Amino acid sequence: MNTRHKLLLGLVLLVALEGCSSPKTSAPPTSVPSSPAAVTSSGPGPAFSPTGTTEPTTSPIRTMILSQPHDGMPGITVTVPASGWGGNPLSKGEEMNNVPEAMVLVWSFRPGTKFFVWGDPCRWRSTRPDTPATTVDEFAAALGAQASRDASKPVDVTIGGYAGKSLTLRVPDDAVFDDCQGGGFRTYGTDEDSGARTQQGPGQVDELWIVDVDGSIVVFDAMSRPDTPQASVEEMRSIAQSARFDSRTHVLSDTSDGAIGITVTTPESGWSVGHWGVETGPDGFDPPYGAGIIAFPGVDKKFYVFGDPCTWSTTKPGTPATTVDELVAALEKQRSRNPSAPEKIRLDGYPGKKITLNVPDDALFSDCDKGTFSTLGVAGEDQALYAQGRGEIDEIWIVDVNGRIALLEAGYYADTPQQAVDELHAILDSIRIEP
Repeated sequence: MNTRHKLLLGLVLLVALEGCSSPKTSAPPTSVPSSPAAVTSSGPGPAFSPTGTTEPTTSPIRTMILSQPHDGMPGITVTVPASGWGGNPLSKGEEMNNVPEAMVLVWSFRPGTKFFVWGDPCRWRSTRPDTPATTVDEFAAALGAQASRDASKPVDVTIGGYAGKSLTLRVPDDAVFDDCQGGGFRTYGTDEDSGARTQQGPGQVDELWIVDVDGSIVVFDAMSRPDTPQASVEEMRSIAQSARFDSRTHVLSDTSDGAIGITVTTPESGWSVGHWGVETGPDGFDPPYGAGIIAFPGVDKKFYVFGDPCTWSTTKPGTPATTVDELVAALEKQRSRNPSAPEKIRLDGYPGKKITLNVPDDALFSDCDKGTFSTLGVAGEDQALYAQGRGEIDEIWIVDVNGRIALLEAGYYADTPQQAVDELHAILDSIRIEP
């Protein structure tokens, strides 16, 4: 989808979580470690509000999107205290001897992942179990039986409506990691990574919540030290216990960047989600079978609709469009686009208009300025939105959100499967807006 910022619609879930310190804390390839810094928005509850309303900015907590759903793994949303917590991974306080004062790690594992809990975390190479754990109960039981961990008894918990287990593990104060096999004190591995969870240092305390979310095992690890203030421990517990899971709701844009918050619900499979866009097809939004949506979520205030999308560099208007009506009027007049009549619409209750434009079947992009067939530009970016190929059909939905413009282009082709077009319209209908 060659649109604004030349977006690459790689899934947000594939954000790498960097280890907080050596030894490593990152999850294995079979899992997707949540990135607490990925998406945030203000409010006291789950980010996916069915009403699109928001709480006052004085709220003492923030909603944070840790991950988007992908490959059978859920999207994860938590609420975080407004002060003191930040970073990636999410942490608070100072590190001492490689062990953080307070840190929350979250991993989602693909359904079917096999967990190998070493009998002895220091002698992990020689204490690999013959049979891996594949369920929450098996996983928690193996962790509770691990040598030298002074583990608490696993107890039943429910997080976000999903059942699981919770227990606390400790690293001995006198543990010497350099004397361990491979120089690491390892709690568990998976079928693809023997060091899926490696501890940071002596005295480390890990309070774990392990839940099964529709076949995906999700692990919350609240990491601390014996001297961590109890208030911070309680905050970590509240973060884990606030988690909500969603397999199909995605954040296109959020208010933390000054944008209008936009969430959508996608089909269970076939659609990729990125920052400000979604797409489907063998080659994404590219012709001849692709489809996609790109969002301009209120960050831009001035839109320059070119008189001719092929000779755009010389047909840029002197005055930008700044309202829904001005934008639609300019798009309707754009040369060679065979526009539809504008229609009045509402998205999540916000009024606006929709217009459909077409790219000529015989358009020669190579003859156009810089080889692009450009619909419009914004301040500082002339080619903010341009076509992928000949015959592209672009439904442009524009709404006024309390005086700010949200523009969504929904594109497809004559050969795009009707199912994909129907799904695209269902995604548009699912939009929820947070001003």
